[in-house]
Amino acid sequence: MVEETKMCENCGAPLEIGYGATLVTCGYCGSSMTLEGEVAKLISKHTMLLNTITQNDAVVAAKKWMDAGVFRRNVAEESTITKVELNYLPVWTIPVTVTGKYMGRSTGGYHADARLMSDSYKKKDAKGFFAGLGKIAAKTALTALANQSHNTRRSGPQYVSGNIDEHCFELILARRGSTMNLTKYPIPLDGKTIFNLDKIKTHGGTILDGDMQEEEAKDKAKHHAVDNVRTDLSHRIDAIQRFDVNTNIGDGELIHVPIWFVHYQHKGVDRVCGVEGVSCSVVNGDRPTVSMGILGGKAEETPEQVKPPE
Repeated sequence: MVEETKMCENCGAPLEIGYGATLVTCGYCGSSMTLEGEVAKLISKHTMLLNTITQNDAVVAAKKWMDAGVFRRNVAEESTITKVELNYLPVWTIPVTVTGKYMGRSTGGYHADARLMSDSYKKKDAKGFFAGLGKIAAKTALTALANQSHNTRRSGPQYVSGNIDEHCFELILARRGSTMNLTKYPIPLDGKTIFNLDKIKTHGGTILDGDMQEEEAKDKAKHHAVDNVRTDLSHRIDAIQRFDVNTNIGDGELIHVPIWFVHYQHKGVDRVCGVEGVSCSVVNGDRPTVSMGILGGKAEETPEQVKPPE
């Protein structure tokens, strides 16, 4: 749906602006700009990652991901690929520095380890889950050995404190309507280059506009970075008693990231998987629910899908 036509601030060509879009890329010269009312502002830092994989590579990666997991089998075999499309998504990269101090206490670290397991399970992070499980198992074994040797002297809680100094680049997808979360995936930013519209036209793919301005992206990046620091700290100490931080937000950079959307149907339910076009890694998607109950698998459910681009 086209809402209106304005002129590119760089080359003067007409811009076709979709409904609600405030972040657009000129289809003639490749300049990106933000729009606020009648005012257009060129984005000076505009880069891209160029797709380097084929459509078949994306499908193969998606099918492998469909079957990933101990209890998930034959999902790819039972599925039908319905559509595969390459889109360049606009992403704000925001440098964030979090500094400050913390204080807390620990009574052995069991609460922190259990929290690591719980948080990892919610995020489907198997590595983090088993890391927490391993820590609990090791501490339990040491406690058992101490009891056997009658060395059962218990110490009180240990109080800890320290400085916080974290630097990161937050990736904020500039499309509010999408449920795709790129913050969980380390996009290979080392491979970025100056945005080149001709290269995209040569290799194929659709450039998507966005509806999120830089200031909104900075606000989201700030809160996400602070939440990450607090969460990481909660995985190391049992109770946080003081958490005082300041944030420094740098200038944003717009980068267009190639994502292959592999649409598939499994037992009558439409699903989609996003494969990043540089490393060929799945960045987001939905799979059939796995039931580990003793009564066997449960009926297919409609998922909360990663919303495909419109």
